[in-house]
Amino acid sequence: MERKKLRRFQRKKAGQSSMIAFFERTVLALILFAAAVGWMMPKMAQAAAENRITLLMERLHQVRSSIALYRAEHDGRLPGRGVDGKPAAEQFLSDLAKQRCRIPANPFVQGPKACRVTVTDDPAARPTGREETGWWYNAATGHFAACDSRYHSAF
Repeated sequence: MERKKLRRFQRKKAGQSSMIAFFERTVLALILFAAAVGWMMPKMAQAAAENRITLLMERLHQVRSSIALYRAEHDGRLPGRGVDGKPAAEQFLSDLAKQRCRIPANPFVQGPKACRVTVTDDPAARPTGREETGWWYNAATGHFAACDSRYHSAF
């Protein structure tokens, strides 16, 4: 006998219908699919987190490059100082806009504060991650960093 006919004969002999066999195969396939998805979920979550770190680093590089370009074009002067010489976030954003650089959103901060910048003028200051903005800029040193956590401010 052919193989297919033999299987059919064995099923009929055992009293099993083809519908029950189809149901069993479908359930087995669903169980295997669920196991594969369960195995892949942690890896996909880790990949998403790594993507946000990469995006953060790209955006830091973009803004830092614009700061360096501004400094080169303005005889070593850093962006962010107004006419009176005091640092201001609005002046910093305006100076970078002249370099055709918009402050991008910090991928780890939700809402409108993701594009806001904390500007300071203390050379010894460092971001703490509690400033409630997406970015941090030191107008005295030119240091630009992420401001969502102490860990990300180290990049």
